[in-house]
Amino acid sequence: MAAMEGVMSQDQSQQQVPAQPVVVERLNQAVVQQLNLEAVKTRAISLFKAISRILEDFDAYSRTNTTPKWQDILGQYSMVNLELFNIVDEIKKVSKAFVVHPKNVNAENATILPVMLSSKLLPEMEMDDNSKREQLLLGMQNLPVPSQIEKLRVT
Repeated sequence: MAAMEGVMSQDQSQQQVPAQPVVVERLNQAVVQQLNLEAVKTRAISLFKAISRILEDFDAYSRTNTTPKWQDILGQYSMVNLELFNIVDEIKKVSKAFVVHPKNVNAENATILPVMLSSKLLPEMEMDDNSKREQLLLGMQNLPVPSQIEKLRVT
């Protein structure tokens, strides 16, 4: 009887927990098309498949205790190299949308150029960023991870 009560209490506790809907964030379709992210994704999948085929081939070689032909290995690595080159080419196109470089330097933009071209925040900006991060994370360390994520989304 006591065992049955334990099972019932477990069932009730499982029913009381509401399922949280999974929210998938998506980029604006116009941005995706402009940045040609679909091409980058296609290239990455193609590279993954090429590497997977090589791994499968080497696994088959090891199982059958055979030696692969040097020409076949070079051909496979050549395909991986080509796929990697294509991904880098696509990423260069995507990165042009995010890279800032001045075409003309004049009195108006001369003061802001060092900030725009720097890869690190200025010390005062970094201190401000750190203080905002500390304020945001204050009191969140003891919360469970899902609660932390939810709190960050609300903020």
